[in-house]
Amino acid sequence: MTIAGFIFDVDGCVALGPRAIPGAPETLKGLRDQGYRMVFCSNESSRTREAMAERLEAMGIQAASGEVVTAAEVAAEYLETHHPGAKVYAIGSPVLLRTLQDRGTQLVGGDASSAANVVLVGRDQEFHYSKLEAACRHIWAGATFLAINLDRKLPTHNGLVPGTGALVAGVAYATSREPLVLGKPSVWAARTALSALGLEASQVVVVGDQLDPDIRMGRAAGCQTVLVLTGGSTQEDADNALDDRRPGVVLPGVGDLPAWLQGQTVAR
Repeated sequence: MTIAGFIFDVDGCVALGPRAIPGAPETLKGLRDQGYRMVFCSNESSRTREAMAERLEAMGIQAASGEVVTAAEVAAEYLETHHPGAKVYAIGSPVLLRTLQDRGTQLVGGDASSAANVVLVGRDQEFHYSKLEAACRHIWAGATFLAINLDRKLPTHNGLVPGTGALVAGVAYATSREPLVLGKPSVWAARTALSALGLEASQVVVVGDQLDPDIRMGRAAGCQTVLVLTGGSTQEDADNALDDRRPGVVLPGVGDLPAWLQGQTVAR
């Protein structure tokens, strides 16, 4: 296999909250100096890609906005392509709502007089019962159900916190409907990340700390996969993983990538 680039997860892989994981800045700089391409692919929908790049830069990790793929951007592109002109009821952060509007999405409210064609559920720290009720009402009336991601938990510098999947599960349970997921591990997220890299899947390694969504996305896209044990998954999780979530290799952290790469065929 020839390796020319990497798709890195962010939280739990190269960063925890406001701090880089020890060794990550130096390792990624070394990879860049050797000619490897990289993008940072996150299920984040509360920060713009510009803000994500600034966050990484503040940690000492070089990142341009064009090297960042967020689930908010993936969702906006998907709606623009597959639901042009649709009325969308979106649950999520102000950044997600603004990203959708900037790409021409028509957002509607949750009142009974609104009629949405699409319901999109993202991470919303102001989530409450009336939003749950509105989402369900629109779906019961025939709206398409989309989700930013199904992440159960998120690693932070203060420990784990509930992810978007907890909110999505409530809507899914009430409506007996399963959403189409747009962020990782979806094909839409993978395509966006590979396009940003400008490489074929066979040339790319997906590096992440969670079996689902990181490793599952990489496997589905045809990339090589590396699980790092600095975030949400353990060696035991990897040993017991289903085939579509089983990593090609497990490493303690991204700092171990250079030694692993010495045994690979490199194209730069």
